[in-house]
Amino acid sequence: MDAWHWLSHDQTLRGGAPAPPDDVPLVHHGPLVLRGAGFHASVGILDAMKYAPGPVVCRVDVGEERLGGPDKLVARVRTIRWRIDATAVLERFLRRCAEDVAHLWPMPGPVRRFLASGADRDAAVRALAECASVGPGRAARAAAAQALTPVDAGSACSVAGSVACLARWAAWDDAGDEADSELLARQSARLAAWVTEAAGR
Repeated sequence: MDAWHWLSHDQTLRGGAPAPPDDVPLVHHGPLVLRGAGFHASVGILDAMKYAPGPVVCRVDVGEERLGGPDKLVARVRTIRWRIDATAVLERFLRRCAEDVAHLWPMPGPVRRFLASGADRDAAVRALAECASVGPGRAARAAAAQALTPVDAGSACSVAGSVACLARWAAWDDAGDEADSELLARQSARLAAWVTEAAGR
């Protein structure tokens, strides 16, 4: 089964060992324990992003012997089919997530231009700082603020927090009660398509 898994910028596994080359399987020989023992992955790329230690995204194949959870699975065998450093894709994705909900608040022109092109971040940061932090569109405003923060290729917090969480902030209503599941699904499909395209697949 195809799934997604993310690696640190230096492409090491959780225990510190280097990830194997593509098409070389990892095999777990003990009992499988979800969030415990075995090799983990997620069917959805945004679900996998929540556990990302860095910006290297892997398309993996997981064997038939596996246990499933709500947002991740654990398998006896996991094989990387291809991988890329997705830092540039993640920066673009952050901006697009914020654009998805731009209509929910009075976005300043410099912020809108940055989200569209990635140009003149400093002007966009200044414009956002001058905006009131209250009023309608609080979640959308937070999404724009996060999109203005550069993705740090070496930081698990930056990558997982900025991307996985932003996709959800942008989809939540202002009351913070309910996420737009359709928007989340579109965002997940978009990120999967963009990293696949960037990998030349």
